[in-house]
Amino acid sequence: GAAAEEMSAPPMLSSHVGRSASMPTEPVMLKGKGRERSGTSIGANPTRSARGASRRRGSIADVAANLPTLESGRIHLIRSIQRHLGVSYYQVANVRRVQMRLLVYSRVELKDEISDVETAAENTGALGGYLPNKGGQAAKFTLRGTSLCFVNSHLAAHEGESKCMQRCQNVASIMKGASLGNKSLDLGSQFHHAFWMGDMNFRCRLVDDDGCAVPR
Repeated sequence: GAAAEEMSAPPMLSSHVGRSASMPTEPVMLKGKGRERSGTSIGANPTRSARGASRRRGSIADVAANLPTLESGRIHLIRSIQRHLGVSYYQVANVRRVQMRLLVYSRVELKDEISDVETAAENTGALGGYLPNKGGQAAKFTLRGTSLCFVNSHLAAHEGESKCMQRCQNVASIMKGASLGNKSLDLGSQFHHAFWMGDMNFRCRLVDDDGCAVPR
Protein backbone atom coordinates (compact mmCIF):
# COMPACT_ATOMS: atom_id res chain seq x y z
CA GLY A 1 0.00 0.00 0.00
CA ALA A 2 1.09 3.60 -0.50
CA ALA A 3 0.11 6.73 1.36
CA ALA A 4 0.50 10.26 0.01
CA GLU A 5 0.24 13.10 2.49
CA GLU A 6 0.51 16.87 2.18
CA MET A 7 1.16 18.40 5.58
CA SER A 8 0.73 22.00 6.71
CA ALA A 9 4.21 23.42 7.07
CA PRO A 10 6.35 26.23 5.67
CA PRO A 11 8.27 25.50 2.44
CA MET A 12 12.01 25.03 2.43
CA LEU A 13 14.82 24.36 0.04
CA SER A 14 15.77 20.75 -0.42
CA SER A 15 18.10 18.61 -2.51
CA HIS A 16 17.28 15.92 -5.03
CA VAL A 17 17.67 12.72 -3.01
CA GLY A 18 17.51 9.18 -4.31
CA ARG A 19 18.34 6.30 -1.98
CA SER A 20 17.24 2.90 -0.73
CA ALA A 21 16.33 2.45 2.94
CA SER A 22 13.52 1.24 5.17
CA MET A 23 13.52 4.27 7.49
CA PRO A 24 15.74 6.89 5.80
CA THR A 25 16.90 10.01 7.53
CA GLU A 26 15.64 13.25 5.98
CA PRO A 27 18.25 16.02 6.06
CA VAL A 28 17.49 19.61 5.14
CA MET A 29 19.66 20.67 2.21
CA LEU A 30 19.72 23.15 -0.61
CA LYS A 31 18.49 21.75 -3.89
CA GLY A 32 21.85 22.56 -5.47
CA LYS A 33 20.40 23.52 -8.84
CA GLY A 34 21.06 27.23 -8.32
CA ARG A 35 23.94 29.19 -6.85
CA GLU A 36 24.04 32.57 -5.16
CA ARG A 37 25.98 35.14 -7.19
CA SER A 38 27.89 38.00 -5.64
CA GLY A 39 27.64 41.50 -7.07
CA THR A 40 24.96 43.03 -9.27
CA SER A 41 24.50 42.31 -12.95
CA ILE A 42 24.32 45.13 -15.49
CA GLY A 43 20.88 46.68 -15.57
CA ALA A 44 19.74 44.99 -12.36
CA ASN A 45 17.78 46.85 -9.71
CA PRO A 46 19.93 46.85 -6.50
CA THR A 47 16.92 47.57 -4.28
CA ARG A 48 14.92 44.69 -5.78
CA SER A 49 17.94 42.37 -5.48
CA ALA A 50 18.36 43.29 -1.82
CA ARG A 51 14.68 42.67 -1.13
CA GLY A 52 14.86 39.27 -2.86
CA ALA A 53 17.92 38.27 -0.84
CA SER A 54 16.18 39.34 2.36
CA ARG A 55 13.12 37.25 1.51
CA ARG A 56 15.30 34.20 0.82
CA ARG A 57 17.13 34.61 4.13
CA GLY A 58 13.79 35.03 5.89
CA SER A 59 12.26 31.89 4.40
CA ILE A 60 15.29 29.77 5.38
CA ALA A 61 15.20 31.22 8.90
CA ASP A 62 11.47 30.42 9.16
CA VAL A 63 12.19 26.83 8.18
CA ALA A 64 14.96 26.50 10.75
CA ALA A 65 12.66 27.83 13.47
CA ASN A 66 9.98 25.26 12.61
CA LEU A 67 12.20 22.18 12.27
CA PRO A 68 11.29 20.74 15.72
CA THR A 69 7.58 20.98 14.86
CA LEU A 70 8.13 19.36 11.45
CA GLU A 71 10.09 16.49 12.98
CA SER A 72 7.48 15.82 15.68
CA GLY A 73 4.78 15.85 12.98
CA ARG A 74 6.74 13.34 10.90
CA ILE A 75 7.13 10.98 13.85
CA HIS A 76 3.44 11.30 14.75
CA LEU A 77 2.36 10.50 11.17
CA ILE A 78 4.56 7.42 10.84
CA ARG A 79 3.51 6.09 14.26
CA SER A 80 -0.17 6.66 13.42
CA ILE A 81 0.13 4.74 10.15
CA GLN A 82 2.02 1.92 11.85
CA ARG A 83 -0.63 1.65 14.58
CA HIS A 84 -3.37 1.49 11.94
CA LEU A 85 -1.61 -1.13 9.80
CA GLY A 86 -0.34 -3.20 12.72
CA VAL A 87 2.65 -5.52 12.86
CA SER A 88 1.70 -7.27 9.62
CA TYR A 89 3.11 -4.38 7.54
CA TYR A 90 6.49 -2.71 7.31
CA GLN A 91 7.70 0.47 5.61
CA VAL A 92 9.37 -0.13 2.26
CA ALA A 93 10.07 3.49 1.29
CA ASN A 94 9.72 6.98 2.73
CA VAL A 95 10.23 10.11 0.61
CA ARG A 96 9.76 13.57 2.09
CA ARG A 97 9.84 17.11 0.75
CA VAL A 98 8.64 19.05 3.85
CA GLN A 99 4.94 19.56 3.04
CA MET A 100 4.78 16.52 0.77
CA ARG A 101 5.62 12.91 1.50
CA LEU A 102 5.20 9.44 0.06
CA LEU A 103 5.23 6.35 2.26
CA VAL A 104 5.02 2.83 0.83
CA TYR A 105 4.22 -0.19 2.98
CA SER A 106 4.11 -3.91 2.29
CA ARG A 107 3.06 -7.05 4.11
CA VAL A 108 5.90 -8.43 6.21
CA GLU A 109 5.78 -11.86 4.54
CA LEU A 110 6.79 -10.23 1.23
CA LYS A 111 9.88 -8.52 2.67
CA ASP A 112 12.36 -11.10 1.37
CA GLU A 113 10.81 -10.90 -2.10
CA ILE A 114 11.14 -7.11 -2.44
CA SER A 115 14.36 -5.77 -3.93
CA ASP A 116 15.85 -2.81 -5.79
CA VAL A 117 14.17 -0.20 -3.58
CA GLU A 118 14.96 3.34 -4.73
CA THR A 119 13.48 6.78 -4.06
CA ALA A 120 13.72 10.22 -5.65
CA ALA A 121 11.98 13.60 -5.65
CA GLU A 122 11.68 16.73 -7.77
CA ASN A 123 10.57 20.20 -6.68
CA THR A 124 8.43 22.29 -9.06
CA GLY A 125 7.34 25.08 -6.69
CA ALA A 126 8.18 28.74 -6.24
CA LEU A 127 11.51 30.40 -7.11
CA GLY A 128 11.76 28.53 -10.39
CA GLY A 129 11.19 25.10 -8.89
CA TYR A 130 13.42 25.45 -5.83
CA LEU A 131 10.72 25.30 -3.15
CA PRO A 132 8.85 22.07 -2.38
CA ASN A 133 5.41 23.62 -2.03
CA LYS A 134 4.81 21.84 -5.35
CA GLY A 135 6.52 18.82 -6.85
CA GLY A 136 6.64 15.04 -6.71
CA GLN A 137 8.13 12.13 -4.81
CA ALA A 138 8.68 8.69 -6.26
CA ALA A 139 9.58 5.21 -5.05
CA LYS A 140 10.20 2.02 -6.98
CA PHE A 141 10.97 -1.58 -6.16
CA THR A 142 10.73 -5.05 -7.64
CA LEU A 143 8.38 -7.71 -6.27
CA ARG A 144 8.61 -11.24 -7.63
CA GLY A 145 10.10 -10.00 -10.88
CA THR A 146 7.48 -7.25 -11.35
CA SER A 147 8.67 -3.64 -11.16
CA LEU A 148 6.39 -1.19 -9.35
CA CYS A 149 6.59 2.61 -9.16
CA PHE A 150 4.61 4.95 -6.89
CA VAL A 151 4.47 8.71 -7.41
CA ASN A 152 2.89 11.37 -5.19
CA SER A 153 2.53 14.89 -6.61
CA HIS A 154 1.19 18.33 -5.77
CA LEU A 155 0.80 20.30 -9.01
CA ALA A 156 0.28 24.00 -9.75
CA ALA A 157 -3.10 25.39 -8.67
CA HIS A 158 -5.67 27.91 -10.01
CA GLU A 159 -7.72 28.04 -13.20
CA GLY A 160 -6.98 29.10 -16.77
CA GLU A 161 -5.12 27.71 -19.76
CA SER A 162 -1.73 28.93 -18.52
CA LYS A 163 -2.20 27.16 -15.17
CA CYS A 164 -3.30 23.98 -16.93
CA MET A 165 -0.13 24.10 -19.03
CA GLN A 166 1.91 24.67 -15.88
CA ARG A 167 0.43 21.53 -14.32
CA CYS A 168 1.35 19.55 -17.42
CA GLN A 169 4.86 20.98 -17.23
CA ASN A 170 5.03 19.98 -13.55
CA VAL A 171 4.20 16.39 -14.52
CA ALA A 172 6.90 16.39 -17.21
CA SER A 173 9.46 17.81 -14.76
CA ILE A 174 8.63 15.18 -12.14
CA MET A 175 8.81 12.33 -14.65
CA LYS A 176 12.21 13.48 -15.86
CA GLY A 177 13.72 14.92 -12.67
CA ALA A 178 12.72 12.21 -10.18
CA SER A 179 14.88 9.69 -11.97
CA LEU A 180 14.77 6.08 -10.83
CA GLY A 181 16.17 2.83 -12.18
CA ASN A 182 17.40 3.41 -15.71
CA LYS A 183 18.32 7.10 -15.62
CA SER A 184 18.00 7.37 -19.41
CA LEU A 185 14.26 6.64 -19.15
CA ASP A 186 11.54 8.64 -17.37
CA LEU A 187 9.09 7.28 -14.78
CA GLY A 188 6.51 6.33 -17.38
CA SER A 189 8.75 4.24 -19.61
CA GLN A 190 10.41 1.50 -17.58
CA PHE A 191 8.12 -0.11 -14.98
CA HIS A 192 5.50 -2.84 -15.29
CA HIS A 193 3.04 -0.83 -13.20
CA ALA A 194 3.07 2.81 -12.09
CA PHE A 195 0.65 4.44 -9.63
CA TRP A 196 0.33 8.24 -9.68
CA MET A 197 -1.56 9.97 -6.84
CA GLY A 198 -1.78 13.28 -4.99
CA ASP A 199 -3.26 16.75 -5.37
CA MET A 200 -3.35 17.16 -9.17
CA ASN A 201 -5.33 20.43 -9.15
CA PHE A 202 -6.70 19.73 -12.65
CA ARG A 203 -10.14 21.28 -13.28
CA CYS A 204 -13.08 19.75 -15.12
CA ARG A 205 -14.30 21.74 -18.13
CA LEU A 206 -18.06 21.16 -18.27
CA VAL A 207 -19.97 21.66 -21.54
CA ASP A 208 -23.63 21.20 -22.47
CA ASP A 209 -25.02 19.08 -25.32
CA ASP A 210 -24.22 21.85 -27.82
CA GLY A 211 -20.58 22.02 -26.73
CA CYS A 212 -21.01 25.36 -24.93
CA ALA A 213 -19.36 25.95 -21.59
CA VAL A 214 -21.67 25.49 -18.61
CA PRO A 215 -21.89 28.66 -16.48
CA ARG A 216 -20.33 28.30 -13.04
